[in-house]
Amino acid sequence: MHHSDSATVTTVDTLAKLLDVCGELRASEQVDGRAVTGCSFDSRAVSAGDVFFCKGAAFKPAFLSMALDSGAVAFVCEESLVESLEPLVKENGAAMLVVDSVRTAMALLPPEVYDRPDHDVKIVGITGTKGKTTAAFMLQSIIKAAGESCGMIGSVNTDDGIECYESTNTTPEAPEVWRHIANCRASGRQSMVMEVSSQALKYQRVENLPFDVACFLNIGRDHISPIEHPTSRIILRASSGSLIRLRPP
Repeated sequence: MHHSDSATVTTVDTLAKLLDVCGELRASEQVDGRAVTGCSFDSRAVSAGDVFFCKGAAFKPAFLSMALDSGAVAFVCEESLVESLEPLVKENGAAMLVVDSVRTAMALLPPEVYDRPDHDVKIVGITGTKGKTTAAFMLQSIIKAAGESCGMIGSVNTDDGIECYESTNTTPEAPEVWRHIANCRASGRQSMVMEVSSQALKYQRVENLPFDVACFLNIGRDHISPIEHPTSRIILRASSGSLIRLRPP
C-alpha cells in the first residue's frame, strides 16, 4: 500500500495525545516516539509503520497478529477487546491505544498521520439518494476542462493520481479517504470530487473532513430499511450532515 510523503512525521505518542485531548483515550501501553506513516483497518493491507484499527463485530486477535507481523507499530481498539489483544502487546511490543469508539478514532487519527492533506487539495462532496455518480463525473470533467487536475472517489472508480481502481464502496472508510487525499497531494492533483453516501456519514467516514464545497442533490426512499436507515428523516439527517462540515471561510 502506498504511503504518501508527509512534511511532518507523526509519532505514536502524538496520536495518543490527540485521542486524549479529544476525550477518546481510555488506556494505553508501550506509547513512545515511533514514527507512524500510514493507517489501515485491513490486516491484509498493512505496511510497516502503520497504525492498525481493530474494527468490526467479527474482529479476531489473528487479524491483529497478522497486522503486527506486517510491521504495524501501534493499534487502536475498544475496551471489549483489551483482554484478548493484550498478550500481543507483550509479545510484539506494539503500542496499544484503547478508545471509547474505534470509528471515532478512525476519523480523528488519519488526518494527523497524513499531515492534513486537505489543506492542499480542494474537496468537493456530493451526497443524495440519486445522481451522485453522474454529478461527480460531470463536475470532474468541468474542473479538468478549466485546467485543474482532479481526483475522484466514487461508486464506479477511485483515482487519486497514484492509485486507480474499480471501487467496492461509494465512500471508503476514513483511513482510505485520507490516504487518497494524501495521494492527490503527492501526485500534484489540486482537487478531488467525492461521492458521499448516507452510510458514510452514518459511520463517520468523513466525520473529520471539512469540504470546500458540499452538494445535496435529493432524497428518496431507496435506502430505507432496518439495516440502513429506518426512516427518510434519518436519511435526511445523515445526508445533510455533509452540508454542515464545510471548511470555514
